[in-house]
Amino acid sequence: MALQLYNVHLVNGDVLQVGEDYDLRGPQTIVNRFYKAGDNDILEFRTPFTSMYVSRKNILFVATADVLD
Repeated sequence: MALQLYNVHLVNGDVLQVGEDYDLRGPQTIVNRFYKAGDNDILEFRTPFTSMYVSRKNILFVATADVLD
């Protein structure tokens, strides 16, 4: 299974690296959830070890990073 990595850039300068299944499509992808979220919505990013909850208004942008096999 391939993993698509994303860098989530926050307004305070921090960068979170999160990932999802490379073949994932539709409204549940990180990019779709980011663009459809309102400013007061909370986005959840999961990793194998933890979950992060970030307010949409604290995210500047999401950039693709890498693909891991």
